[in-house]
Amino acid sequence: MRGKIIKGIGKGKGLGYPTVNIEIPVDFKYGFGVYSANVLIGDEKYLGAFFYGERSIFGIEKPSLEVYLIDFKGEINESEIEFETFNKVRDVRKFDSAEELKKAIFSDVEIIKNNKNE
Repeated sequence: MRGKIIKGIGKGKGLGYPTVNIEIPVDFKYGFGVYSANVLIGDEKYLGAFFYGERSIFGIEKPSLEVYLIDFKGEINESEIEFETFNKVRDVRKFDSAEELKKAIFSDVEIIKNNKNE
């Protein structure tokens, strides 16, 4: 699946998990949740933690599609990315604080790194 990269609001970066925000493709068929993914940017493939859902902790009800690229360093100069989602890691949850969300993201990333889309 391909998606157009769009500008985000920087909340992931503020938590230490910068994400690539993606315009939700018309043919996107996944339910809200966190998924493991392989992401292709240019000629490079990365393991990613994919989020699709509302960001209620930040008061944002509009669904967002974004991916944290595990072990990625640098800037993205592409206008589109290609991605393939795999296992659902967890459902979207409401968090009482940014610190709780940060701990959940850390756990999600560890699960994804340990399973590596198997």
